[in-house]
Amino acid sequence: MPETTSISAKLEKIHESSIRTVFFYENFYTAIAVLKTVLEKKKSYQILTFSDNTMRQLKVISKLAGIKLPKEKLIIVNESGVSEDYCIAFSYQNLESLYDYLETVNDPLFIISKGELKIIAWDHLKVMLEILESLNPDLEVMAFLKHETLEKSEIATISSLFDLSVLLKKQEEYFGFGEEIYEFHIIESIIPEIQPGMDYFRVSLDMSIIAK
Repeated sequence: MPETTSISAKLEKIHESSIRTVFFYENFYTAIAVLKTVLEKKKSYQILTFSDNTMRQLKVISKLAGIKLPKEKLIIVNESGVSEDYCIAFSYQNLESLYDYLETVNDPLFIISKGELKIIAWDHLKVMLEILESLNPDLEVMAFLKHETLEKSEIATISSLFDLSVLLKKQEEYFGFGEEIYEFHIIESIIPEIQPGMDYFRVSLDMSIIAK
């Protein structure tokens, strides 16, 4: 399935640079399309989610997208801090244990939240900062956060914590025949090779990024 060349090149540069990137997404399957493209380049990684429901949805949509998610790659934060299905679990009530664990992580880390961080912690921006501060500064990090759950000021603050911030958004002006076109909008970047700007893409039935 052909990919959007310019977006693929940017994702390849992100992969090569081992930078910290945040994607603010409107639709979960656009996040999965990007995740699928990136994971194809990764031999090892870990994925962090913040509820049993999001983990369930991630497993369902990843199966449809052809993404294999071995349980040893998965980290979950939930109410009980217990999960038989996943590699390792932490409780909302003891985030310090999560931070301690993240200090030991050597693989690229993918963070996926559908808004749960704002539910489990009133100081959710501090939680995100603590997560990033716990990690090896040279570790590649990629976060996927639900755009509509965040205020404009929160988006600005989170963007400042990352090297690159991208908005994945439906193009409202496009009037196609049942096809949705999405924007790959680079909001901020400290990487000279990846300048702020916009590209466009579609998502195929197998949740791959394809040309507009």
